[in-house]
Amino acid sequence: MDFYGWILLAVLAAVEAGRLLAALLRPDPGVVVNAGEPAASDSPEFLQVLGAHTDSPADRCAAVTMHVDGEAFYQAQLDVVGEAKRSIHWAAYIFRPGPTSTRFIQALADKAREGVEVRVLLDAFGSLRSRRADFKALLDSGGRVEWYHPLRWHTWPRINHRSHQNVLVIDGVRGFLGGAGVAECWTPRPSKPAWRDSVFELQGGAVAGLQAAFAENWLEASGELLARRADYPPPPAESGPQTLIVNSSPTRGGSTRARTLFQSLIHAARDRIWIATPYFLPDASARREMVQAVERGVELRVLVPGRHAVPLMTRRCSRRHYGELLAAGARIDEYQPTMMHAKTMVVDGCWSVFGSTNFDPRSFGINDEINAAVFSTETAAQLEEQFRRDLAAAQPILYDDWKRRPLWERASERLSAIFERQQ
Repeated sequence: MDFYGWILLAVLAAVEAGRLLAALLRPDPGVVVNAGEPAASDSPEFLQVLGAHTDSPADRCAAVTMHVDGEAFYQAQLDVVGEAKRSIHWAAYIFRPGPTSTRFIQALADKAREGVEVRVLLDAFGSLRSRRADFKALLDSGGRVEWYHPLRWHTWPRINHRSHQNVLVIDGVRGFLGGAGVAECWTPRPSKPAWRDSVFELQGGAVAGLQAAFAENWLEASGELLARRADYPPPPAESGPQTLIVNSSPTRGGSTRARTLFQSLIHAARDRIWIATPYFLPDASARREMVQAVERGVELRVLVPGRHAVPLMTRRCSRRHYGELLAAGARIDEYQPTMMHAKTMVVDGCWSVFGSTNFDPRSFGINDEINAAVFSTETAAQLEEQFRRDLAAAQPILYDDWKRRPLWERASERLSAIFERQQ
């Protein structure tokens, strides 16, 4: 390489270093909800406003089923895959080689041989351990596999933009979403308990939103636009709960529809907010909104992982922010048996939010995410009952105990905070 080549390389390196530094140190987006006196969370007016803000039209959902933990939701997904007649579309952030992934690949290959169109979309970072050769049975049977934003010289500027969505759509009429991918951590093993998680099955018109989210990222990864009528069958007449499918992708302002969804609901809450999340790193705007909710009499409860948290650095960042919320009157509990990976929020006993979004800066401003917001007291009651069961295995964090945490823990929190915007 000649002198000018080295100069060009140095300039490019400096630019990328600057981009990385800006991503790590960029300020809080400073979101303030300007809603005056918001409509009641259980009113048709609030449903209309929330749908408009998240660009998500409300659809009826014929059925919402919660599958608790890996043995249940993996079997439910395999059962529905086996019933597929036309298409199977699966987007996953984590898909790791192992006995569980082998079961799914074989099931998908069997359907592909029957003539079902099978498309699998994996995030190139989250599914880094997977190789194209792992899907040989599926590919040989006519299925397709693509990676979202693989590392290439021309994709480098977008390498930090990941698809964190986990969506499975069968024939355009049944769909699954949640925070679980495909890996052995979600199945019980002799040496380690399975991660605690929930995946939700939807039927009815709301499934079209899941299909559209898959189609958007599939287009970017493969160049194929899924616009056939058969991919979006008309829903039957139904009277199920109103449901918003909120497909979230970063904008130039660093905010997303995921943030809009969560912050709007917290702002509208008047009775209670119950949040379960594996990664709880609310930025200043989100913390301010939660403190204001507590100050107006809202019960705020947050359930997070305890000592089994993965990774440990994220837990350190998370605990750094406990004090402000605990001092205001919020309750925070750490789940003890295993990694808590469920991602749910229930507001006022009428709104249920579940999907891929963590309560952290990456989900709110960097990743592609997808969530369902269901307006239903029945669905909310189911999520609240599961929340209570999980609380029975959790340890409450007291403000006085938090203040007395050791100096080495405080120091590690400060160090971890450098990378907080990327977690």
